[in-house]
Amino acid sequence: MTTHRPREQSFGRWISLLHRDFITYVTREYEHLGIGPGQFLLLAELYIEDGLSQEELTERARIDKANTARGLGRLEREGYVRRERDQADRRVNRVFLTPKAMTVQDEFSAVLNRWTEILTAGFSDDERVAMLDGLQRLARNADANVRGAREES
Repeated sequence: MTTHRPREQSFGRWISLLHRDFITYVTREYEHLGIGPGQFLLLAELYIEDGLSQEELTERARIDKANTARGLGRLEREGYVRRERDQADRRVNRVFLTPKAMTVQDEFSAVLNRWTEILTAGFSDDERVAMLDGLQRLARNADANVRGAREES
């Protein structure tokens, strides 16, 4: 039998609160660039690896195909990405950053770095490393559970 944890000890509650605060922060900080919460994950993945397929973006951002298509549509309208058919497989759309996206990359990254600084204010370097390790382990556990549940259904 599992014992009930008080609200203050619930990992899910704190992760949810952090996520909502992060979305509020990102919305405010990227608003002047025309980048919303539905687009920044896609742009972040493309800054890591340009030319990903829509399917790869969906997988890496862990969002559904419809949200990927909507997000890319907005990024395209704002001039940050362009989509091209893959030359080897015409069924695949590849997504590429535009020169406009490259001009805002430093600002884009600075916003995310500031959020990390906000979250880790008062933490020692060792605490930051331990926290990042713990968060990565939580994410792997969650991903394994969600993927396992998807594969079973």
